[in-house]
Amino acid sequence: GSEIHEEEFIDTMERVEQEEIDDTEINQGGSNTFQIADLVGTWEIVHSNYTYKVNGVVVESGSEDVSEEHNRIVFYPNGNFEFHEYSDTEGTWHEDGKGTLYMRNGKLECIGDFEDFAIVSLTSKKLVVKYKFVEEKGSEIHEEEFIDTMERVEQF
Repeated sequence: GSEIHEEEFIDTMERVEQEEIDDTEINQGGSNTFQIADLVGTWEIVHSNYTYKVNGVVVESGSEDVSEEHNRIVFYPNGNFEFHEYSDTEGTWHEDGKGTLYMRNGKLECIGDFEDFAIVSLTSKKLVVKYKFVEEKGSEIHEEEFIDTMERVEQF
């Protein structure tokens, strides 16, 4: 399997902590150079670029500040991650989508509810990801594409 060895994991965490101090860019561009350990923690989505398509035709697109929605993505050391939607009325989060990241041939791959999941950029405090959801509704294919900017709220 692709288990993270404890020693490697500790080395990686020390490297991430050092970058936390520097707030330097971990990597830009190619998602093949990111490690799962670089992502571990809780990230809050603060900005979203979105495009909605029906049968390949754009029906709506935009860009908005979504920081007041308090939606989060939590990445775990084993590669699993969850989208947590915040409820204003309940004042709590609930899981509303999951995935698993794994390394294959040195590249970060994803399985789960998120299609074409990719890291656009990553620093110790900021993460930009893109992904989409595809759903068939009768004879129509609905696609929602997102490029979300997140800020780290917790590291574990």
